[in-house]
Amino acid sequence: MVHTSSVTVADVQSHLAAMKAMYELKCTLSAQDLYETLVDLEYAYVELGVDNNFAHMVHQLHPKAYMAQKGGDLYRQQASSLQPSLKTILHTCPHDNCDMVLTSSQRFRVHMHHGTVSCTRCFGRVSMDTFKLAKFVQRYTSCEVEAPMALNDKVTIVMPRLPIDGSIPTYLQELKTLMVRSKVSYSAMKAIQTAVDTYLKPDQPSMGWMELDLVHAMARQLEFVEKVCTNYRYWSQPVVVAASVMRYHQFMHIMAAKPSNVTCLVPTVDIDLVWHAHQCNPVAYRTFCNRVAGKLIDHDDTIPATALARGYADTFSLWSKTFHGEKYSSFPPQVPTTRAASAVPSSTWKKSKMKDKRYVLKVSTPTLLMWWALPPPLPPTSEGDTPHDYRVPSFHSRFVGADLLLYNTTTASASFVQVGEQDTITQMTFQVESRG
Repeated sequence: MVHTSSVTVADVQSHLAAMKAMYELKCTLSAQDLYETLVDLEYAYVELGVDNNFAHMVHQLHPKAYMAQKGGDLYRQQASSLQPSLKTILHTCPHDNCDMVLTSSQRFRVHMHHGTVSCTRCFGRVSMDTFKLAKFVQRYTSCEVEAPMALNDKVTIVMPRLPIDGSIPTYLQELKTLMVRSKVSYSAMKAIQTAVDTYLKPDQPSMGWMELDLVHAMARQLEFVEKVCTNYRYWSQPVVVAASVMRYHQFMHIMAAKPSNVTCLVPTVDIDLVWHAHQCNPVAYRTFCNRVAGKLIDHDDTIPATALARGYADTFSLWSKTFHGEKYSSFPPQVPTTRAASAVPSSTWKKSKMKDKRYVLKVSTPTLLMWWALPPPLPPTSEGDTPHDYRVPSFHSRFVGADLLLYNTTTASASFVQVGEQDTITQMTFQVESRG
């Protein structure tokens, strides 16, 4: 049985409106100005406790990280002010006794492009690793270890300072030299190694108040915001949202029952949109997950492309198996499925390539393009006929075969433009009927 949640069409439309506001702001900003805006949003959320901004929204889209930070109290909306924001951490040079204010362009290069810059005061090299290393050095100025060749005796070793090149490899080499010279015991070396691994591991994502780098997370989310909001008029149609909610419940059904060796399942745009809206009510989302799966279902937007491709293939196959041959999307998987998910022969879903024309005026199922959701015809204008472009990508979408939908508001005709194999282009035009 497919469980239904409390998420409504109005919830999704409200979430869409918030996305649209951020999209419109993004369209007015340069890349660097956008970065400063995201940093300010993270600062307002983390240090000022503002809980109705884009940073808070994106934090909720990482349910496990959000619940961990809230300590299980999802009703407590405000963020902790005990930890500094990334804006505060990255504001000044991290080298000893420097505190030179970094320029906006320097912070942008270091933070978003993982670059390295030189401080104009101390001439030290600054990267994200430098900030991470500075935090470690500040915490471990010295350590007490067992004295060599002595029982029950300890000595204090002064740890290396932040190297001028600001790099972790340089620091680790200095630390290794110090340990060898001091002839510390094996157990002491292991303890130091544990501390190093905790703070300086390559995949340590953030130095802020949580493991999640919320600025990078917001930047990733803006890619989805742009994908949806360029078609805002379409996605906000109630019939489209209602169909998306139905498919979201189906997706969560197979998510809860996926085989253990299937790493991830990949949502299409419509499902992801509803999923996001639902997660923005964390109490309701957790309740639904516990009912469906007996645990909180996480949402991860950092999955590598290769894993996404395999996950999409697995989703395509499991969906068809679970829902009696129903196609998950018009875009067939490009990689083999995981064996446990391969309940449907690959020859089956390969038949649903761009040659499938099921979208043409078929309205019996909510998994197809809702042609009746198009706007009504408008009277002619002095400027002539101006088509409205509804970009409906077939990749990662539930819609069948349409890469671009052109709708002429004067003639009430629509054209589907699809790009097939070898970039062949097919266009099909039909008349949009009146709804009443």
